[in-house]
Amino acid sequence: MFSGLYSINHKMCDPHEKLILGCGYEIISEYYKKNGYTTAQVCSDFRKSPGYNYMKGFDRTLYKNSMNCKESIFNTVEHLRAFSETSNYVWLTLFDLHDFLDGIPDISNQVESKIDLHDYSADTSKSVYQVFDNNKKSRYEIEMKRVDFYLKILFDYINENYDDDEVVLSICSDHGQSYLNDDEEFLSECRVVVPMMFKSSSTPKVVSDDMISNVDYLPTLLHLSGIKYDKEKIDGLVPEIFNGDKGRKYCITESIYPNKHYYAAIYSKDEIFFLESKNKIGNSVTDIDLSELEITGYKYITLSSDEKSRVKLDEDNLEKMLRILIARQRNTS
Repeated sequence: MFSGLYSINHKMCDPHEKLILGCGYEIISEYYKKNGYTTAQVCSDFRKSPGYNYMKGFDRTLYKNSMNCKESIFNTVEHLRAFSETSNYVWLTLFDLHDFLDGIPDISNQVESKIDLHDYSADTSKSVYQVFDNNKKSRYEIEMKRVDFYLKILFDYINENYDDDEVVLSICSDHGQSYLNDDEEFLSECRVVVPMMFKSSSTPKVVSDDMISNVDYLPTLLHLSGIKYDKEKIDGLVPEIFNGDKGRKYCITESIYPNKHYYAAIYSKDEIFFLESKNKIGNSVTDIDLSELEITGYKYITLSSDEKSRVKLDEDNLEKMLRILIARQRNTS
């Protein structure tokens, strides 16, 4: 999201390599800094630590592993108060919904939770491997309301101190949670289909079902901020709804991790395509073997306004989706 590049191009996904963010490409903080903004980030993500070069382009960085939303939001408000006479770009990470950071939740969440939700035994599996858990789903919804409560403090401050045409606001996530439904596919909808929200004086007040990818976040934010960039140097597109590009017919999601199976999913408005390599990725994230694959695909059938079913894709459609994926691998390797 920082680069507007696919993971196979920015390569910030290999835990065995020395990773340097922004090596050979610009990142979001640099675009804003060179356009005269005071740049700051308030971050609690252990994968976005200063050790990976995520301080690059930022005038101020406040980093603390597992900093909760209260602390993160109040630090953001303090920054805006301190630098109220400058144009500000602030990246704020809220990590509370990724993991339950504090183990036992705040008292406000405790009183909202039923007795059977007060099981705080640790789950050591990575979030993407967790299975459906109705208790976790309920705790997730309660925690989301708590995050909203503190976000309102930030939004109220912005509304009271800035005019609408001075603000571009965005909320996004890099993935969902696997325990929100019982879909067995590794890259199921609840894991990878997440909203991306923008507010500015130039954005229409509408909910769109346009296909977008996380790589579209950077060019969209720059576009809404009036900042120029070289379209040839990034993979992202500006959604058509913002008078941008023609839009995407499909989005590709991948799981690329050394010594694990390669997973990919292609989502369009009407179809889903899932792929898993039978051979594991090698020691490098570029060592992906697509010679033996397990492939499934589905087409959506609308049953009613709020209900859909899906049927398996025929062989011709599966082959079409596979050609798309292999062509992309060859073009970006």
